[in-house]
Parts: sequence; C-alpha cells; structure tokens
Amino acid sequence: MNFQQNIDELERIAAKLSHSDKEILSQIISDINKYMQVLGKMDNRENDQQSTKKEKENLTKQLKILNQMGEELLRNISLEQVLELAIQKILEAIHADYVKILELLPDKERMIMRAGIGWPYAMLGREIISIKKDSTLDKALKTGQPVLVTNLEKDKRFSDALLWTSYGLISGITIIIGNIESPFGILCIYSSDEQGYNENDINFIQSLVILLGIAIERRQTGEKIHDQHNELLKASRISSLGELGTTLAHELNQPVTALMNYLSVCNRTLKKHRDDEFPDIMVLIEKSVEEANRVASIIKHLRDYLETGELNKTPEDLNHLIRSIVDLFLPVAAQKDIKINFDLADSIPQILIDKIQIQQVIYNLLNNSIQALDKTIKREITISTRQNSDNSIEIFIRDTGPGVVHNIFDFQLKHIFSAKEHGLGLGLTICKSIVEAHGGRIWTTVSPGGGATFHFTLPEKLIIKDSHAD
Repeated sequence: MNFQQNIDELERIAAKLSHSDKEILSQIISDINKYMQVLGKMDNRENDQQSTKKEKENLTKQLKILNQMGEELLRNISLEQVLELAIQKILEAIHADYVKILELLPDKERMIMRAGIGWPYAMLGREIISIKKDSTLDKALKTGQPVLVTNLEKDKRFSDALLWTSYGLISGITIIIGNIESPFGILCIYSSDEQGYNENDINFIQSLVILLGIAIERRQTGEKIHDQHNELLKASRISSLGELGTTLAHELNQPVTALMNYLSVCNRTLKKHRDDEFPDIMVLIEKSVEEANRVASIIKHLRDYLETGELNKTPEDLNHLIRSIVDLFLPVAAQKDIKINFDLADSIPQILIDKIQIQQVIYNLLNNSIQALDKTIKREITISTRQNSDNSIEIFIRDTGPGVVHNIFDFQLKHIFSAKEHGLGLGLTICKSIVEAHGGRIWTTVSPGGGATFHFTLPEKLIIKDSHAD
C-alpha cells in the first residue's frame, strides 16, 4: 500500500466536500499519518523481527478498516447503520465477545443500548442502564479517556464489576463517543478472557470513535435541519387549521342547532304518551340531547377561542372530569373487550383549567389508546393522576398496545404524524398545543411490560389553593 499516494488522493477529494465530510476525511488522513509514523519506527527495529512483522500486519489491517469505515460514513446511511458499521469494524480488528454502544439519555444519569452484539436482542432499544458512581461508565464520562480493564478479577476499582461477572466478562475497554461536554454516549468492548490490549489497539479504537462521533454529529445536524423544516410545515398547517376551524365552527353550528331542535320535538312528542310506554327510546333521546349540547358547547368554545385566543378557565375536579370522558368510551370498550382501570389520587386539589379543552386532550389520548389495542391480545388501559414533587398535576394514560417507536423516552411530539392508516396526524399536535397553552408539557414513555404511556402535566400555578376535590 502506498500511504503517501493515499493521502494525496484524499486531500484532493476533501477540497471538494462539505465541512462535515471534510472532517471525516481529515480524520482518515490524520490516522494514516499516525500509522505511517508507527510503521516507520518498526522498520528501524533490528530485534524480534517476527513479532514486528505481525504487529505491522495488524496495524496495516486496522488502517485499512478505518479507511473503509470512513468511506462508508461518507455515504448517506442512517444513524442505526452507522452504529452497526462501527461494531462490525471493531470485530474485524479486535477480539471481543460483547460490544455495545450506549446513548446518554437527557437526564445524564441513564443510558440506553442503541446497538450491540452478544447481548439478547430484546435489550436493544429497551435496556436502560443507570450510571453508577465509580463505574467504568462513570469514569469514561467524567475523564473523557479510555477505561481499560485487563483482568476484572484482579482490578477492584469499579462498582459495576457484578454486571461484568454476570456475563462472564474478564477484560474490556470503555470509551466516550463525542466530546466530554456533550457526549453522544459510550462504546463498550468486552472479552470473556484476559486481553492484553496494546497501545496500537487503544489508538485504533480512539480513531474509530472519533470517526463515529463526527458521523453522529453530522446526522444529528441533518436531523435538526429536518426538525426545523417540520416546525415550519407544522406552523403552516396549524395556521390553516385555525382558518378551517373558524369556518367549520360557523358552518356546523346551524345543523347541530337543528338537530337539538328535532330531538327536543321528539322528546316532547313522546312525553305526551305514558312515560313507561317507550322507556328505552326516551333514555336514548335524552342522551342524544346531552351529546348534541356537548357538541354545541365545543363548537361555541372553538369559535370563541379562535376569535380571542383566550382560555375559558374554570375551577374543576380533574378526577371527575376524567371519569366523565371515560363514560363516553364505555360502550366502545365493552364492544372491543377493553378493560379500563382507574388509579386516581384522592388528594388532587381543584385546578383552574379550560374544561372543554382539557376534556378534548383526554378524549384524544384515550381514543388513541383504544385504537392502538385493535390488534393486541391483552387489552387494558389505566388512567392515573398524581401530584408531583413540584406540585404539578400529572395525568397518565397507559395502554397495552404495540407501543411508540419514535424517540421512546421523553418524546416531545415535535412532528405532525399519524400512526393511523388514514389519520391526518393533527390529534396529538392539538393536544400538545392545548397542554402548552395551560403551561404544561406532554410526552410519551414505554409502559412497563410493553405498550405506551401518554403523560401530560398541569402546573402548580393553576391549582386553587386550600381546595380539595370531593
């Protein structure tokens, strides 16, 4: 291999590339220069020629692997493919039984396994690891330096030794991905026997991690641009929705009013007969009148809100509000064999909210959960309330459906999307707008045992002091 020709060619290519691509090629050039210096020193050795020859072969192999990885990273591949590629290249260059790439979660105290080999498949994307004090993960994050364990049975420095021994691991390398101020996560390489990782192995892993960090940052920047585009698109659609809503509210008001009048006439006509002559029909008509009144109230409320932009806040018993919405779904739940459970805190105080709008949030989220259970065997929904340590009120709607697949933890509903085949994708966006208009936040998590949990909060400032819901 003519390394100097390789460098010259790469420099010519780099001059034509974008900034992020130049970073990748610059790192490859730096690695080639570094390996050339090491190989040059080996050529000057006179003793132990067999050992030197083997070491040169390993170095040349590692350099080729880094070169190949750099070329792959210049392609437009996904983040998942980038992580899998890194693991593949590690296994080509270094002996390892277990490899994993962990992403640091926003709380900076936990990590999630994004890619790996040797581990149970079910752990990928779901296994959450707490960062224990004085663990290999903790040290790598704090120092930014590779953490090398040659023999865990002799090395008693780290608090995560039990995790290692449970998998029969003896040696390993733990190294940060990205910069120490804002790392992406950690690369962990483990072996079930004692490995004497030399300086060249460490240099190879560091070079690979630098390439990986550049590639991840490149894709995250692309995602941010995509997010900004989606935000502009969302703003445009929400604006159109507002105009459409004003028109619909005006147009729907007349037929709903007519419907209420027809139902009232039917009710008065039937009451001229004996009350027990048409008992079932009387009950159905009364319920229809109630629902028609509710629709009329929503329409009026929508028109007022679109015209003024102000919330119509009234003191409400949140638990009672939740039960009233659930009542609307009981016939559907019974038909679909869905069990709806309540876990409502008794100590929830009264809260100043826009009743109609919060009802709409609960309705949308509950409807979303019910539709998510269409193709599942276990069909349960649990609705919970609690008061958090910051005194905010939190509402959970947990289901046993297939779960969420986008940004599982601390998902912020950034995009307009729909999980339904013919959905417009506006339901969750509307929920987000309503909750944020009240000063709260909304997100999703994975339910224990599978399924999704939708959370939203209402802040302490909305609580009516010295009140307690009956």
